[in-house]
Amino acid sequence: QDKARKALLSLIPNGFSVANLCCGIASIGLAWFHKFDMVVLLVLLAMIFDAVDGPLARRFGTDSQKGADLDSKADFVSFGVAPGLAIAMILDLPGPFFFISIAAGLLFYACVHFRLKRFNSLGHTPYFKGLPSPVGAGVMMIGYASSFFVNAWAFLGLTIIVSILMISKIPYPHNEVVKNHWFLKYLRASTGLFLLLTIFKLLGVPFSEALYIPEILFGLTTLYVIFPITSLLVKKK
Repeated sequence: QDKARKALLSLIPNGFSVANLCCGIASIGLAWFHKFDMVVLLVLLAMIFDAVDGPLARRFGTDSQKGADLDSKADFVSFGVAPGLAIAMILDLPGPFFFISIAAGLLFYACVHFRLKRFNSLGHTPYFKGLPSPVGAGVMMIGYASSFFVNAWAFLGLTIIVSILMISKIPYPHNEVVKNHWFLKYLRASTGLFLLLTIFKLLGVPFSEALYIPEILFGLTTLYVIFPITSLLVKKK
């Protein structure tokens, strides 16, 4: 009876992992047809599903190697393949620079692949080694949705920076650390709010352009990205 109960409960976190994977697969098709706003929407939804499945599995006591493998495969697709393809097609640099667009997409995917392989080998720790791939994919897609990176070369620069941060060894705080840190705790709450507002905006909910919702979300996400770097610099001084 206990086994049957656990098997049923495991369907809940695994369902979120499957939803994450479906978002990634759909994103690939939409990127191919240049529906980039929908790609942004699905990657943001995939981030939410990815944030939920692990904690649910641990809470229900149903975490397993099969569940972890499913989650990892979903992350490869949603935060590696789909954004990598989208980046290449968003850049679409003219003439001989076209190959730079392809190289940028491949670079991003390769760094996500390396990042996830390293995470799988290390397991859950209080600090991630390198920028987490969901955050990396989120930064890229939110950057596209904002008005900050309308220039292709600026977007290329962002791609290179995010890719390097993902394969770096900079310690990024996990949820256990975030919820106990006064600044990161409020940053997470604010980011969650604007993430939902951005999703509603992409779904067609009419918001005033003066609210700058994607731009604020990009700024909040950037604060998380630079927080460990500034902390390391302060410690060095």
